[in-house]
Amino acid sequence: MDGVIIPHCCECMRRLYDGWVEMNASVKPQFAYQFSVPTVNTNLSVEYFSKTLNQFKEDIEKQFNKHISDESLIRSIKVYNKTRQLLNRLYELRKREKPSVSGFQVQEILDICMSTPKEKFNEYFEPYLQELEMRETGVFNDFRYRVLLYGGMYNPSIVKYIEGDGTGGIVICEDACHGYRYFDTEINMEADTEPMTAISRRYLGKMPCARMAGSHGERTPDIVVKLVREFRADAVIYFATKRCDNLFWEYQFVKDALEKENIPIKKIEGDISGDIPQREIRSFIELLDFIEA
Repeated sequence: MDGVIIPHCCECMRRLYDGWVEMNASVKPQFAYQFSVPTVNTNLSVEYFSKTLNQFKEDIEKQFNKHISDESLIRSIKVYNKTRQLLNRLYELRKREKPSVSGFQVQEILDICMSTPKEKFNEYFEPYLQELEMRETGVFNDFRYRVLLYGGMYNPSIVKYIEGDGTGGIVICEDACHGYRYFDTEINMEADTEPMTAISRRYLGKMPCARMAGSHGERTPDIVVKLVREFRADAVIYFATKRCDNLFWEYQFVKDALEKENIPIKKIEGDISGDIPQREIRSFIELLDFIEA
């Protein structure tokens, strides 16, 4: 590995960077870099983050003796916007009464997307997506409750368990950092002619995670309710990652907003790997029978 780049998005990530820096020379990469990400979305924060990204670009150029031109950034923006368009089309399939793709399949697609050069992903994924769009049958034949999964970084085993035999659910959306938030908003080059400003505006203005100031009581609850309606979710599972104070703080705001709309919500806690509280998940989905009745 030539380098590791870690944004200071929360204290856990900052300490992760400290851990990299403190490792001995046989493990530590030559290029260990951390940059700050604002927690507010204002004109001033967009300007600040744009300057931070420009400094980041200059440091990469110096480290690896490469030049990154505005033209290359614009080309890359177009490629990534194409990826976002394809993934949004994928999520449209999950709004159907009988989705033609499962949550676990979407999770695998996103894993591939995040680890594949976007040019290659776009080339190979679009024909597959067209096949999915032409399917008229649902991925499951039996009735299943439609579950929206909310969190930061959630444990992927949750999706597989919800959709497993006997549990009775299907995950139709993930309002999470490696779910819908990854691609929901495109970069608008018409509003900003300078690439870094456009990138900055997109990343600060997209669907917020719990670290963003103002998301708790202002933006996030409304967004979750909107997604529940769009994807016709029957219930929400709120996954609070252990030691993420932001997610624990945000929960009450989301819970209050959903309860006003009579939308069942269940909070579960855990790590992003390892065991999951299967009994809690199963019992919650079973209880939906009584709520529906």
